[in-house]
Amino acid sequence: MTIRAKIMTVIALLGGFLVVISLIDGIKAANAYLENSKALEVNTASDLLLKAAGAWAVERGTTARAMGNPSNVSAKQKETIKAKRQEADTALADALVIIRSHGTGKLEKDIRAVERDLAALRGLRSQVDQVLSRGATDPQTKLQGEFFGKSTRLIMDSQALRIHEEQAMGSGVAREAVTGFTVRHNLWVTSEYSGRERGFMAGRIALGEPLTSEQLAGMSIFRGHVESGWATVDLEKEELSPDFQARVEDARRIYFGDFDRVRQQVYEASGASQAYPVSSAEWFQAATKGIASMLAAQQIASRDIKTVLEDSLQSALVTMIIDFVLLALALLVGIGTAIMLQRKIISPLNDLQYAMNELAAGNLDVHVADIKGNDEIGLMSKATYKFKQESRAAERYREEQQEYRRAVREKQKQELLNLADGFEGAVGSIIDALSSSATELAATTGEVNGIAGRTAGRSSTVRDAATQAGEEISGVTNSVDQVNEAVTEVSRKVTETSRLTDEAARKADVAAEKVQTLNVASAKIRDIVSLISDIADQTNLLALNATIESARAGEAGKGFAVVANEVKSLANQTQQATDEISAQVGAMLSEIDASTEAVNAITDAVRKTNGTMKSISEAVEEQAEVTRQVAQSAKSASGRIISVVEEINSVADDATATGGATEQLKVAADELSKNSSTLTRETELFIEHIRTSDQGGDPANDENQVATMAAE
Repeated sequence: MTIRAKIMTVIALLGGFLVVISLIDGIKAANAYLENSKALEVNTASDLLLKAAGAWAVERGTTARAMGNPSNVSAKQKETIKAKRQEADTALADALVIIRSHGTGKLEKDIRAVERDLAALRGLRSQVDQVLSRGATDPQTKLQGEFFGKSTRLIMDSQALRIHEEQAMGSGVAREAVTGFTVRHNLWVTSEYSGRERGFMAGRIALGEPLTSEQLAGMSIFRGHVESGWATVDLEKEELSPDFQARVEDARRIYFGDFDRVRQQVYEASGASQAYPVSSAEWFQAATKGIASMLAAQQIASRDIKTVLEDSLQSALVTMIIDFVLLALALLVGIGTAIMLQRKIISPLNDLQYAMNELAAGNLDVHVADIKGNDEIGLMSKATYKFKQESRAAERYREEQQEYRRAVREKQKQELLNLADGFEGAVGSIIDALSSSATELAATTGEVNGIAGRTAGRSSTVRDAATQAGEEISGVTNSVDQVNEAVTEVSRKVTETSRLTDEAARKADVAAEKVQTLNVASAKIRDIVSLISDIADQTNLLALNATIESARAGEAGKGFAVVANEVKSLANQTQQATDEISAQVGAMLSEIDASTEAVNAITDAVRKTNGTMKSISEAVEEQAEVTRQVAQSAKSASGRIISVVEEINSVADDATATGGATEQLKVAADELSKNSSTLTRETELFIEHIRTSDQGGDPANDENQVATMAAE
């Protein structure tokens, strides 16, 4: 790439960078403008949907009151129902026009749901109008519930549409506006569930019926939504205007202050099944006042959102204008810079480039522009002019050098001829001596090769004998190892047997001790049996005495005589049992004595066997030690023979390598003899070439010829 192209590229990149930065910032500002403009339309649609929801809520509450007591519906209530219907339906239609202008997309499903709910509500409206027109007197509880449910569904679906439309806004919408949307939504949540409570309780008050537990639970759910929505409003209110904050405080005072006191009294009366402290109209009016305060704050929030979005639009527009002005300035600066560079840099560089190309082609008469100044281009111009002058001086010097070469050419040729004569005399004798030495070297290498071959043969014979001896000793070593393993196994078995006899001896001792203990216990049993026999004799004697005494007592002692006879009988049975036990104990003692003698005999035999096994174990250990020494000696001899074989192998390998080396040396000697002959021929040709070379010609060519001959 040329310098000109590089400079233009840099300029283009810088200009492009500035243009891209300006474009990006301008596009961002344009996107922000479009998104905030769309957000303004979304805010308008949201206000209309909120307006429709509020009107439906009033219609719902007023209709619930009317259906609870149809005979007491005023003309004002009927007018309110009609006006709120018109207001809500018109607001919804206007909102749908705006939403559809944005391209419905995913919102089409929500729109169809709202239109379906509105159609269903209009059917119920006709029924309500029929009830009001015919002057019904009975409460229309079923119609009241259906209307409440359908209107509530319509309100919820319309607000779902609003929420989805707001969520579809881009990320470029101002943060304060997003906060305003959140606050306004929570104000709607608060007013919606307050409105549900208002309408439902108005119907119950009109009927004079207390709340059931299920209805009370439903009212608690409504209240939970109210407090949750209000908590969010209270948390985010600082982000909006002071006017909005003041309206929030008004709503807090009216709804959560004044109305909450009425609400508390109503619920207490319902819980106590007492008459309600206010009428349905009074309840509805108090609740509507509180809800109206929330709606007023909601309207201020909508106004604040609109103000923020309009300010954002203005800011985005100003940013757009500034960015496009900067873009135009960047383009103008880029164009001006390019023109200046063309005049101050590009054109002088082109002139210098032409001059340097001509100088490189050998045109030393080319004109070099004299560019004033001490910048890079001026210094380059001066350097180019200096290069032109030095090139002319170099051309004159080259011509002088050619004349000088022609003058010394003859002198160089004569010196070469003298050099050839001296070279021929000196190199010829050296080549002859080299040829003779090569012949003698070939003969000597042949003799060395024969000696190496014979050495390798003898080494092979010795290696075979040593290998055979090693194999025999290895066989002996293996046999000794097998004997050693057998002896070791015998020693292990003897040791195990000795251990078992020791264990048997210990167990025999334990058995003897147990038998002795059994003998002592048997003696104690015999003593106890003797004691029992004595007791039985005493009992028998006492029974005899009792029999005698009962006989003396006559009729009064007959019962005692019976007891004495039973005691005597028991004493006799005890005596018989004691005699049998004594006989069994005597037999057992005889068996224990026999067992004691047998255990003692076994213990003596085990001890004798244990002594014999220890003697055998010591003898086997001595034999195993002798066998291990023999095996160690055989292994040592086998190792030495293996070392001898390895050394002999090394000798044989060295002899073989020597033979190979002498073969290579013989080949080298033959090659040396051949090269000496070739050197003789080439030397003769070299000298002949020097002597017969041309006496004329160009000096440069002569020098090249001399260099070529010297290399040969």
